[in-house]
Amino acid sequence: MKKGFRDICFVVTAFITSRIFVAFGVFVGRKFLFFAPAFHNSNLEAAWWKSLVRWDACHYINIAVNGYNYLPDGKTHNIGFFPLYPLLIKVIVNFLGVSPAIVGLVLSNAFFLMALLLLYRYTEKYHPDADPHLAILLMAFHPFGFFYSSVYNESLFLLLCLFAFSMFKAEKMITSAAALSLLGLTRLAGLFVLPGMGLSRLFTRVLHFDKRKPDVDSGELLTLILWGLFSVSGFLLYVSYQHFFFGHWDAFIRVQAAFARHPVGSFSLLLSEMDLDTYHIINIVSAAAVLVLSTAFLFLKNYRLYSLWGFLLVLVPLSTGTLAGMTRYPIVFFPMVIFGSSLLKKVPLLRDITIMACSAALIVFAALFVRSYFLG
Repeated sequence: MKKGFRDICFVVTAFITSRIFVAFGVFVGRKFLFFAPAFHNSNLEAAWWKSLVRWDACHYINIAVNGYNYLPDGKTHNIGFFPLYPLLIKVIVNFLGVSPAIVGLVLSNAFFLMALLLLYRYTEKYHPDADPHLAILLMAFHPFGFFYSSVYNESLFLLLCLFAFSMFKAEKMITSAAALSLLGLTRLAGLFVLPGMGLSRLFTRVLHFDKRKPDVDSGELLTLILWGLFSVSGFLLYVSYQHFFFGHWDAFIRVQAAFARHPVGSFSLLLSEMDLDTYHIINIVSAAAVLVLSTAFLFLKNYRLYSLWGFLLVLVPLSTGTLAGMTRYPIVFFPMVIFGSSLLKKVPLLRDITIMACSAALIVFAALFVRSYFLG
């Protein structure tokens, strides 16, 4: 059996096995967790797979079916959820005439499988210090990896991030810009990938410091500017849509107050969220993990490209004054699993313990999620 085929089989096996763990978590949550949900009481759906359609999933389905709604009334509206993922659901629903929830679940899992395949190739090609097999296991069995199998856009976001970095490292600037543009249509956090790449390009291709005065390559500078404009075009398209249809280009920001988020810079409000219950602890740990690794990446040449992305990924949401959703950021910050695999491969016992602990946590958190615990 050729190596390439063996690698594909490994990735597919890891994907299927980890999704079985998620399904088992759903079973445990439905059959054995009888205590009331954390925020509201709800009856479990008849179909087990519908138990994965929770929280933000309902907003994405509503957008796919009914489109966007917004009024400047301080209430929650679905304009805060970016359009690419629900648009893909809508297109397939209109074409096949099936349930948007089923389409969302299939899309999320398909995107995740493609992301794992790309992660293996990316790790193997650009991080020879890491173990691509272990990186796949750490991503597939991530404790919060059930989001990849819900109607959330994390799978699509992860796939686009990996593709954007792959194309950027391969010097395919137009293709990388196209991927970044789609990221800007997926989540606001898609914009946070851009600055690190832009600075890397600026200091490696545009500016040259071999003389006392830096020499500027005007051709490369023009390429960088055009690349940046193309990269943000998806986001600009979305804010233009909001301006023309709702009269507020920043409607997606205005509704965040109703979701307990405030203007950027409201760090002081975090103090009101420092209750050391389970929910806040897992959010604190998630945010701290990304920040600590992003700091470490500053001192590692092969990982420096990801550092600014990691800082922005956490600090900008934190600056809105809430820890909510921090659990969802580490699962798309793929350099964590690549770096983790480079460390754990040296200590087999710790590697095995980590994989088993992650697998068990995946079941537990999936069970809590189907019981309507808000985990991000």
